[in-house]
Amino acid sequence: MKKFNFWPFGGDKTKEEPPKEEPPKEEEVKEIIVDKQKIQEILFHEGDKLLLDEVRITKTAVVGSFKVTDKLCEGHEPVKGMRVHRGVDIIEMAFQLLGVFLFHYRDPEISEMLEGKKLAAREVTSAKFSGFVRPGETVCLEMRAELSADELGGVVLIEGGRMVAKVGGKKKATIGSVSLVAFDPSRIEQES
Repeated sequence: MKKFNFWPFGGDKTKEEPPKEEPPKEEEVKEIIVDKQKIQEILFHEGDKLLLDEVRITKTAVVGSFKVTDKLCEGHEPVKGMRVHRGVDIIEMAFQLLGVFLFHYRDPEISEMLEGKKLAAREVTSAKFSGFVRPGETVCLEMRAELSADELGGVVLIEGGRMVAKVGGKKKATIGSVSLVAFDPSRIEQES
């Protein structure tokens, strides 16, 4: 897979080649803030399947936040009477965070690879949970500044870097990485 440096605001940022153009000065663009309405336009998730309220993209990180609702935790009580957020939903949040980041990533090579394609979850390398997340708490999931992409037979594989989920600054989960597959939807329809 080809590694890309993390700078979503323009220019070719591959590690193999020097930049073709200078990115904007830091004081010009400090961060991109993506609200829930824009996230809904980017992703196909709706209702309680959308696990991001806001995404902040800076030069060094991508951070997604989500306030956990009691309804989302219904039926998940490891101890009677104690509802908690499902760990698998933190993993899904990671896939969604990578998808929103890709929408804002301004690399010509990646943009060309993704043209006309749809994204789907592919793989999570590892997940370690270190605490419960309860209704009313806000999960902040931060992705390290790494992105890899590779094109194989019309399908693009995209992998994000390590992610850490925190609530109030306390670590609740660590995800090694997640990867997405970008595919041509017309090929799926033809095969069905």
